[in-house]
Amino acid sequence: MLVNLTMLQGFVGVSNLIGVFWSLKFEMAFYALMTIFVFLGWNTWPSRIYAAWTTCILVIALASVLTPRPFPYGLFHVELMLLGWLLGEWHSGKGSVDSKTAFLGVLGNR
Repeated sequence: MLVNLTMLQGFVGVSNLIGVFWSLKFEMAFYALMTIFVFLGWNTWPSRIYAAWTTCILVIALASVLTPRPFPYGLFHVELMLLGWLLGEWHSGKGSVDSKTAFLGVLGNR
């Protein structure tokens, strides 16, 4: 129970106290990524980060097809959170995301 209070149980192999806690691992990974992006000053480049993440997922997917290693589907959960960030920046009008980039991001997730 104590490990579940940290919201890190998915990283240490402890069972979720409540079934819906499965997503906490991905949320914490997203927040860690965003912290790194802000620390490095990359938070002003959501479309570049989204494109780089999507490219990495495609490379990992190809590698999982060519090798016996399974594809880590959790990467898609973080991708959707990054897409939310991308669309939020576009919708707010204060980011560097144009409507074409946002539209392509949505299409890439279909």
